[in-house]
Amino acid sequence: MNTIGPPPTGLGWDENCPAIDDVYGNALFEIRDLRKGVRIRLEKEHRTIAVAGVGGEHKQGSAIVYVGDYSAAWPTLKPDGVTTLDTNDSGRLALDTTTIPNRIAIYKYGTGWITIGQVVGNTLITSKLQLLTNVSYPASVANYGFVFTKDITVNSITTTELFYIDSNGLVKQFTSGGKLNLVAVDITDSGIDDQKIRLRNAQYLRGRNAANDGDISLIGAGRNEADDTNVPVLPDKVRTATNAAPLENTSVANKKYIDDKIATITVNAFKVIAITRNMADASGDVSVTGIGFQPSALICMSAILQGIIGQGFGMGTAGGSKCIYFDNNANYAMNADVFIKITTSNQSDAANQSAVIKSMDTDGFTLTWTKTSAPTGTATMIILAIK
Repeated sequence: MNTIGPPPTGLGWDENCPAIDDVYGNALFEIRDLRKGVRIRLEKEHRTIAVAGVGGEHKQGSAIVYVGDYSAAWPTLKPDGVTTLDTNDSGRLALDTTTIPNRIAIYKYGTGWITIGQVVGNTLITSKLQLLTNVSYPASVANYGFVFTKDITVNSITTTELFYIDSNGLVKQFTSGGKLNLVAVDITDSGIDDQKIRLRNAQYLRGRNAANDGDISLIGAGRNEADDTNVPVLPDKVRTATNAAPLENTSVANKKYIDDKIATITVNAFKVIAITRNMADASGDVSVTGIGFQPSALICMSAILQGIIGQGFGMGTAGGSKCIYFDNNANYAMNADVFIKITTSNQSDAANQSAVIKSMDTDGFTLTWTKTSAPTGTATMIILAIK
């Protein structure tokens, strides 16, 4: 029995109509109703069917991906639930709503399902994004920014580098020579324009500690308290790589190096020796060794017992000397030209021995003695050598 009456609406659906023995007229109503019903349902996700084979294509946003519990395995059957996926199904998508975070996968025949990302909250996270290499920099577009790759050749070596262009056409280069730039580099027609790392004043550039559970301050920007100038600032307890000696005047030396140097200076910086001089010896050079280092300065106290005591005190370097001595009138006199001058009070002042510092040697020093007139006796000198 036909359930379709005029006019056909296409809203019903009865697969038992028309009956085999139904009248011809009712069958025509059924055919029209069927066409209209198919069109109404197709138009929900397909373009309107028309003459000349027009219509039937999917509307934008009409496709629905597989959605469900795919924590154990991705789908293996077509949407009909019967037919196994084949080469015609490449490109299908599936959303696993059970695994946290939710996973998204794409099907490729011969390979199977490939996980292409995860959904965390309202954010899509992808594990790998492959970018095609651009021949030239892309044009900027208002209100958009683009991440892209481009081949860059330096010294005949071509490397695919990563870039970003903002809506104003400013291009930032994130990699150079295949390595990540510490700061994105501005690219202009003339090449690199800016490679600065900018930190706020009194903030430090930081790095991870050895346990990877905290940060360490490396260097920051601050003010010099002495003259209020802008200077780089190192944090307290800075450690240099080794205890090696600085190679330049502006290099940094660590505490261990300084401590070692202080210990060396304290132990080996001074040497006291006693020498004698026969007052009758002829003029000439006399080298004194056994100091253990090359002195930079000498201090001398001298005395001679020849009837009445004669004394003297001298200080000198390789660049010049001064001395105070006891003259023949038992008075002290000063000589700005020599390191040592020895005379006695019972002899003429013209009879003496004097010495200048000729050189500071690797293991001591050399004195040039000058004998005047005919002094006698033996002079004793205590000399403090300073490194």
